[in-house]
Amino acid sequence: LDVIGVANAIRASFEGLEGAYRALSQPLIHSADDPRTPLASDGNGGFLRPEARLAIIFVTDEEDFSTQPVSFYETYFKSLKDNDPAMLSVSAIAGPQDLSTCATASSSGTRYIQLAQATGGVVESICTPNWAESLKKLSETTFGPKRNFPLSDEPEDPAQISVRVNGAQVTSG
Repeated sequence: LDVIGVANAIRASFEGLEGAYRALSQPLIHSADDPRTPLASDGNGGFLRPEARLAIIFVTDEEDFSTQPVSFYETYFKSLKDNDPAMLSVSAIAGPQDLSTCATASSSGTRYIQLAQATGGVVESICTPNWAESLKKLSETTFGPKRNFPLSDEPEDPAQISVRVNGAQVTSG
């Protein structure tokens, strides 16, 4: 599992989606060092592994003001995992749509919520009264069991394949 947490503080103008995009695109994604800064080893080379699920978790009480539409980020993040929905989870702990339920949030995290819903991630209010339950949902979605097990080779006779779970043959699902 590859996990990247991105807070709005990444970008001074509250562009969390853009911050995640930049962290997972050139030159950072394939380089151990960002050539644009004097800091050593500040790239993300080796972070994104083909076999690992990618989880992006936004935690914020502000709206996202990235310049691209949410669909741009959705398409890009999905492409990082060959458009396999089982390999990507974007979640949002953000200001809720109804701010009357969360007086301390600066604004609704509508764009974060939209992206999380589009990728099957968890959406929780930054003002949740039950963090244990919220984190349990996030953990199950982000770190839950793998449900897709592709075969390494094409079987000669697919009819000869049987699937067993705890010793019992499974024929559907």
